[in-house]
Amino acid sequence: MTLIFHRRTPYPGAVESFMHAINFKWLYTCMNGSMQLFMHGVNMPRYPWTDGPEYITQCPIQPGSKFSQKIILSSEEGTLWWHAHSDWTRATVHGAIIVYPKNETMYPFHKPNAEVLIILGISVVSFKC
Repeated sequence: MTLIFHRRTPYPGAVESFMHAINFKWLYTCMNGSMQLFMHGVNMPRYPWTDGPEYITQCPIQPGSKFSQKIILSSEEGTLWWHAHSDWTRATVHGAIIVYPKNETMYPFHKPNAEVLIILGISVVSFKC
């Protein structure tokens, strides 16, 4: 199974700047059970069929298949996140998307000295795939 590789999620933290596009490419190698991805905080006006509940806005990714998803960051800023939306994969496959504001944008608070990305999740010890 290639959902987690070397104890890391496929995209632990994609860092982008304002008004860029991200192309996610997924290879799902589990042999039974499908999965589907959901982006929190990302507007998807041009690609609404690639984000949302399975069998409602999109068909899930089938075992052994590839899936590409294009996200255009137009008004988003801050830390967004994505995760799987199907059965047990909901708790195992997830990551962050950090969108920095335009260069001339001021912080509404004192500028931070450092940034630390923390992603909390559940470890699956035993499962059948």
